[in-house]
Amino acid sequence: MLLLHFLRLPTTFSSSAMDEQRNWGSYDTYQPNYLSLSPPLFEEIRDSPETVAHDNVTASSSTEARQSKSSSMVHAPSPGPRSANSSASRGSSEVFKEAINAILDSNHLSLGKLGRAIHHFDGTVEYQEFLVKKLKDVKINVDHLKNMQQNVETLQPSSDSIVRTLSSVVREQAHIITGMGIAMDTMLSMQRDMLRKFEKTSHHIAKSAERTLPQGLGFSIKNLKRVWEVNVGPPFKNVNLRDVLEKWHPSPKAGKNHFLHILDFLRHYFSRACTPPPEIQRFACRQAGKRGKFEHLTDLPEAFVEFLIDFVLDAIGLGDEGLLLPVANHKEYRTKFWMELAGNDADRETMFNTLSDARTDWSALARVAIGRALADVRAFTYKNTDQPLVPSHKRKIVTQDI
Repeated sequence: MLLLHFLRLPTTFSSSAMDEQRNWGSYDTYQPNYLSLSPPLFEEIRDSPETVAHDNVTASSSTEARQSKSSSMVHAPSPGPRSANSSASRGSSEVFKEAINAILDSNHLSLGKLGRAIHHFDGTVEYQEFLVKKLKDVKINVDHLKNMQQNVETLQPSSDSIVRTLSSVVREQAHIITGMGIAMDTMLSMQRDMLRKFEKTSHHIAKSAERTLPQGLGFSIKNLKRVWEVNVGPPFKNVNLRDVLEKWHPSPKAGKNHFLHILDFLRHYFSRACTPPPEIQRFACRQAGKRGKFEHLTDLPEAFVEFLIDFVLDAIGLGDEGLLLPVANHKEYRTKFWMELAGNDADRETMFNTLSDARTDWSALARVAIGRALADVRAFTYKNTDQPLVPSHKRKIVTQDI
């Protein structure tokens, strides 16, 4: 497009320069349906009927080009103000949408066609919102940019110093436009990948929130059977998680959802787990090893993660070590844990399998909750370094509303 703007400039060349200009066939190959040259004057450049029909855009009225009186300088005409009725002549919202839909029929975006279509419409908020929705899944037509770049590179050299200077500028701008287009296409691809991962994670969290516990179990201090002293060293405080759980009050938004109770408690604990409290914000619990996108974060020590998982299992009534032994051992030794499961061995085995499966499921869910809680706490704020972190009012924690 910058090349086309250059061609709009009225000028007078020497006879030799004009002969060279007439031989620049690459101009015609660049836009055969868009460009018309009529030396010694450059006529007004219009969209061809084919381009107008494709983009559903009505061409604006032409403006006669005027020949400059100077033979040694090129004067670029300064743009004048828009007329009062220019807004009305640019088409309706529906025509604009039809034009954009025609351009994006294959999800491959031509920046030139998009620019020409937008040129005929006012940039209202409605148009901007429509473009945001339509452009989120597009890919930039990189091949078109490369072709434009190649066409500019094939321009024949001129003996006129002004033409040589302008050609050099246009050539450099073509490189910049191509580079920007490729960079934008790469960023759009990265954005789509991030959105897919976010949707997958959100779906996983939603499924996690739907998991239930066997009847009679729940996240409660009454279920704890062991002492849970945190002693992992700085920056983590030495605390008893039983005391933390005793002072914790579940969020009313969690309702009776066990997963959200666990998530809410872990946020409560992590917000005051370190000295100073903001130290917790440099830790993460990744679900996929080292492949997390925030490589600058430090992995929470795995021994500490396992400690927290065991605490969660104990707090929901699945922490009894009897669940780690095979059924045959319980039947042979008639353990207390086994005898309390039900009234006969058949029912005991059924209950044992139910609890064992639940322990397996909730071990994985506890790890997910730890990672999610750390991610949420990284967005928390603090006023004083000796006080716990608090949720930011500017950020909604979506997992509470699942």
